[in-house]
Amino acid sequence: NNLHRLDFLQEKRELSTDEKEERNLLQTIVQNKQEKLTSLNNATRILFIGSVENYADFQFGTSGGERALNGILKKFNSSRIGINGKTKIDVWKDKFFVSMHLSDEELKEVLNRLNLNAKNDLTMQSYYLDRLSDEIRIGMAMPSIALELWYQINIRGHDEKNVMKSFNPSGWEFGLG
Repeated sequence: NNLHRLDFLQEKRELSTDEKEERNLLQTIVQNKQEKLTSLNNATRILFIGSVENYADFQFGTSGGERALNGILKKFNSSRIGINGKTKIDVWKDKFFVSMHLSDEELKEVLNRLNLNAKNDLTMQSYYLDRLSDEIRIGMAMPSIALELWYQINIRGHDEKNVMKSFNPSGWEFGLG
């Protein structure tokens, strides 16, 4: 709808003051959405290239791909969803650092998998990502990692081959943020 309305306003010869303001606003909205889609496309590409290079089919597979793609979409929409009431978990490897936010139910699942009693127990040591369920590892951590690597390649200008080596899931650790 925004694109159609913008096209209409750009083709119109005479614009009222209100229409000029609307056109300018729509140009900003459309540009922001296009930038977001480009980022989403590049992060998805990194996610799937990294997954193909570093995971066997049985580790990632079709359901993993869907889960990871949904994770990227959630990450892009997280500014609208909000993170209030969620527990921040930091994930890191070498010089790369990302965060994910777990609901109470997701945090409980992580604590159970690690045989821990409380979230503060996550501060005692770090844990490797392979200790997480597929839902959290593939659906949350990997999309966060892919977005960070996209940022390092496209915004910071780091060499893609070197950065993509870090996508390998081994060596990524997590702990309470």
